[in-house]
Amino acid sequence: APDGRATELWLMVSGSGGMTTYSIHVTAARPAPKTYSVSAASTAAEGANATLTVTLSEAAPTGGVAFTVTASYGGGSTATADDVGSIASPVTVPAGNTTLDVTIPTVDDDVDEDDETFTVTISTNAQGWEKAGDVRDTATVTITDDDTAGVTVTPTTLSVAEEGTATYTVSLDSRPTADVTVTVTSGDVGAAGVVHLHAVRLEPLADLHRVRRRRR
Repeated sequence: APDGRATELWLMVSGSGGMTTYSIHVTAARPAPKTYSVSAASTAAEGANATLTVTLSEAAPTGGVAFTVTASYGGGSTATADDVGSIASPVTVPAGNTTLDVTIPTVDDDVDEDDETFTVTISTNAQGWEKAGDVRDTATVTITDDDTAGVTVTPTTLSVAEEGTATYTVSLDSRPTADVTVTVTSGDVGAAGVVHLHAVRLEPLADLHRVRRRRR
């Protein structure tokens, strides 16, 4: 009988008194569906891996259960494809297992920025498997920024002979997304001054500039 439907069977019994017919109704119970779910969210520092877990309602059969993993950056996502590494797809829950951790690599950059998000969809077309109830097959991944805007001067102290010069380097602690101007002044203009240059403009993708000081 088809799952969940009632089927009428006829049973005929003969004996010395004649033939008797019995009607028997049989209802085949529908087996519980095989379902899967995906963890709703994961967070990783940029350059590290985020992990999402696929969970099956029962052990995967022989051959396993294959899932497709796709990243998307539309809607309210703030990350782009440049922020995410190569994602392995398809991935398979091995036979006999009920869970699988899916690795989502992120890319480390040098830009001081807000945390970024994107969406990962993990789905399967394997026969007999469906999403658990109202559970979604998408997850939100958050990339936390690990860069800080700032300026570093190297070295922090200089010894300069009279009428001589010395050089130090001004560098940015993160890659700028717009021009950055660093004003360079002497703490004692009577003893030493900055040669020719009182402001340093660093353009995007540039992160350092060399400055000379002259002893008076």
